[in-house]
Amino acid sequence: MHENFDIGIEDADELAGITLCGERVRIGTPGDYKPCVAKLPGGELVLTAFFPGAFGAGPRYKCREDMLLFRSRDGGCSWQGPENLTVGKGLLGREPYISMLADGTMLVTVHFLIDDARNPWGYCRSFLHRSTDGGLTWETTVAEPEGARSGESSCTTRNVLERADGSLLLGVSGEGAMGMHVWRSFDGGRTWSERYPARIDGLDDSYPYPFFGEGVWWEAPSGKVYLVNRLDWRYAGEMGFEMPDVQGYSDQYDRLMVYETTDDGHTFQPVRGLGTVGEMYPAILKLQDGRLLLTYTVRSIREPLGIRAVIGTEEPDGFNFHMDRDRLLLDTQTAPGVTSGGGFGRTEQLEDGTLVTSYSWRDAEHVTHMEVARWRLEPATVTPA
Repeated sequence: MHENFDIGIEDADELAGITLCGERVRIGTPGDYKPCVAKLPGGELVLTAFFPGAFGAGPRYKCREDMLLFRSRDGGCSWQGPENLTVGKGLLGREPYISMLADGTMLVTVHFLIDDARNPWGYCRSFLHRSTDGGLTWETTVAEPEGARSGESSCTTRNVLERADGSLLLGVSGEGAMGMHVWRSFDGGRTWSERYPARIDGLDDSYPYPFFGEGVWWEAPSGKVYLVNRLDWRYAGEMGFEMPDVQGYSDQYDRLMVYETTDDGHTFQPVRGLGTVGEMYPAILKLQDGRLLLTYTVRSIREPLGIRAVIGTEEPDGFNFHMDRDRLLLDTQTAPGVTSGGGFGRTEQLEDGTLVTSYSWRDAEHVTHMEVARWRLEPATVTPA
């Protein structure tokens, strides 16, 4: 399915009077979830997702979640697949997230739920899948923190950071605030020769979740490394945001925090909050014109739920995004009253400047649907103020 749409702009300021439009392209089948798009060096697009199959209920609930891989050779206008990487290649895990290295090596982070019927370990386990031939063949590394207790669940950062010096960084967390490690590779992720504990300044020792579980790395031109991380809002401290007016607790009320490290991830210092509660799944893309594009998902509280984007600037020592204005509404299709919008919202830019953003949304029956939006930042029309 192809459908043209206008891109709404919330709190328009510098973008006031500008009309942007795009095209939606439906991918996969109903139930497919959380697509992540990436671009191979030759221009081919690849997209990972998973199908969250489930059976049973209550204490006997089990799932069988398969990884999917789609391909596009025409800039996202049409897609081939899916190839079932779990059935065909034996790759396990949910929520696959692609990091593409400069040489075309694909690194995919996943975690494998305890409730998956094929899980023999009895705890959530994380893997890093690696391909050097565009996804035809794969090798897998178990990603668990050093000294993890038997039966301890683990999660990794979403992306793997390829630094300017060619080394790679991956965050690996066990349960709680004390089991955090950074892995470093000097051979494109084939081996991880450095693995060391990480300390997060200001993080309460009672923090109950894997800290690195959904972090996204980014490196400034100066070499300073940032981590944009999803954090339980109850532990975020006073970082310039208002607590939500909600009852009870839900992980949909998490928010984004920015941390920095100047010692390769041995220590992290909190910098600031980013956005507000209910916003997560960030991705940062450097555009061809030098600006930065941040895409993220509004998953709860502030309807309409869905994918947002803001334009920012790269600075020698960091980045700057104004989250309070000029928010582009790339997807607003999740039905009113439905909890938990989609993800992930990662974006690639084609040679002709077209942006391709992958995401999922949820209908009134709580069924997920996957799409890419093909769009451009150049205005379709400009109305004089």
